[in-house]
Amino acid sequence: MDVSLDFSPFLIWLGRLPLRWRSIGTSRDLPVREVVFPARDGTQLSGWYVPHPQARAGVLLCHGIYSTRMAMVAKARMLHRWGYASLLFDFRGRGRSHGSCTMGFLESLDVLGALDFLRAQLPGLPMAGLGESLGASSLLQAMADEGGLRCACLEACFASLEEAVAARAPRRQVAAIARRLEQTYGQPIENVSPQEHVRRIKQPLFFIHDSLDWSMPLEVSRRLARSAAGPSQLWVAPWTLHTRAALMAAREYEFRVGGFLSENLR
Repeated sequence: MDVSLDFSPFLIWLGRLPLRWRSIGTSRDLPVREVVFPARDGTQLSGWYVPHPQARAGVLLCHGIYSTRMAMVAKARMLHRWGYASLLFDFRGRGRSHGSCTMGFLESLDVLGALDFLRAQLPGLPMAGLGESLGASSLLQAMADEGGLRCACLEACFASLEEAVAARAPRRQVAAIARRLEQTYGQPIENVSPQEHVRRIKQPLFFIHDSLDWSMPLEVSRRLARSAAGPSQLWVAPWTLHTRAALMAAREYEFRVGGFLSENLR
């Protein structure tokens, strides 16, 4: 008799748990401006717009699932030093934004709303995206659905939500979690599939794999880079943990990401 318990409701609740307390604080050395704007479905999002007096492009900064805009402050500082304006924002259910996290089903609407806002601030300038984990997946889906970005840097991106669940949950629970997610959001889990999204993206993509990332096998990053319809690059950041390449391999990160953005945002 199978007496295994169904942990899927708890695991989904954990993924959707609002992270409000981590939104406190700002970066005093950046000219940040608190902004509020709607996602494409009307959900109110909050963020910081970082203008630059001689901005040559704009960059969207998209954090991971268990994070907020605070995780992207160091990258915003780096981009400002290079002459880019940026927008770092809280996804739905995170930081000061309204709504609930949907684990990738609706977050691409947040990216598109953020892109609408950034375009209004920087009319005529090229746009790029820089995302981590769930933020990277949402960037890819937004690019596949609508475009609008000249290029994107994607760190620790999963190939599909089902694979991401399988890497973090007991094997027996994966099917139950997938079914419950589909019931919750009224979409098949296959809709959250960066590997399928990249097949429709012709803009340049720069994938970053953290070599000590226990949840993201190197083969996943290789598969994403191979599947891209347009030009793609893959950098395996040495001795770095999940989404920590900018901190743990700072000099090479700046060299590689800075070079990629400079080349594609001329």
